[in-house]
Amino acid sequence: MGLVIAKRLTSQHNFIVAINYASNSTRAQEALAALPKGCVAIQADVSKRDECLNLVKEAHDKLGGLDLIVANAGWSRPTPFNDIGNMILMLQANLDAFTEQDWDTAYAFNVKQSLWLAQASKPIFNANEKGGHLIITSSVAGTRASGSSMAYSVTKAAAIHTSKCLAKALAPKIRVNTISPSMIKTEWSARFGEDKIKAHIAGNALKKMTDIEDVGMTVAWMVECESLTAQNICVDAGIGL
Repeated sequence: MGLVIAKRLTSQHNFIVAINYASNSTRAQEALAALPKGCVAIQADVSKRDECLNLVKEAHDKLGGLDLIVANAGWSRPTPFNDIGNMILMLQANLDAFTEQDWDTAYAFNVKQSLWLAQASKPIFNANEKGGHLIITSSVAGTRASGSSMAYSVTKAAAIHTSKCLAKALAPKIRVNTISPSMIKTEWSARFGEDKIKAHIAGNALKKMTDIEDVGMTVAWMVECESLTAQNICVDAGIGL
């Protein structure tokens, strides 16, 4: 989804972008090949504060400025929603030791990342004549009890509220918003299997999966709408109805 957003921003707004990748440099270079000259790829683990701070600094230095950050990285490990004993009963039973780590990892990626990026970009954005904009990718799972796991749903809801708090704290020069897609046809969604995807489509008002291009188009519109802040835009094919 990140590449689709980057393509839309470079073509519609003539932005030069820095793409963040965690470890797959081959895919990062393939993404750069699909973007205009001048775009760069920067490696960083955004679940770590220091790497978020360095990412913003390096992007600013390499691009010669910074106007927009799209915090698109996220994390989840699919887990049944009724599997809540992992947290509550951990001291009473020999349960999966990785479950608490799942919650910590989801919180780092889905919530703390946005705070760290905001901390790093605040002085840069405030120095800009027109300020800056932070767009956080949340999920419709953050608006209702749904998604690949309870940890994912809870932390994506926290991401939405974090954006509202940041929007209030960073105004008037910095806007902060979230976009919340439903399931999109990607390599990630393919792992859920055909039956779950069909059930998802059947549960949507529009009887389709959310179009990834529509997500990119919405992000581009959010950039244009300079009166938009502290808002969560759902692009979900009507799954919430």
